[in-house]
Amino acid sequence: MTDFRALCAELVDELEDWIAYGDDGDCADAHAVVDRARAALRPKPPSLKEQALQELDRLIALIPAEGAMAMAEPIRRALESLPD
Repeated sequence: MTDFRALCAELVDELEDWIAYGDDGDCADAHAVVDRARAALRPKPPSLKEQALQELDRLIALIPAEGAMAMAEPIRRALESLPD
């Protein structure tokens, strides 16, 4: 299966190499495309919801008591019900 992210990154690298030989005025559109592609390829940071769920899992792992899981489940359900 094609890895389109890798293909896009490769195309952007090639386009940047091509732009280096062109006139800045002639390559303005190409620069804009490269900038948009680079922004799209940047990894997205986890949402606040994802961060909260990860932190909840980390805290549960620190508490050995069985009651910790029972206390954490309502918190997990509330977090999961939030929009991203």
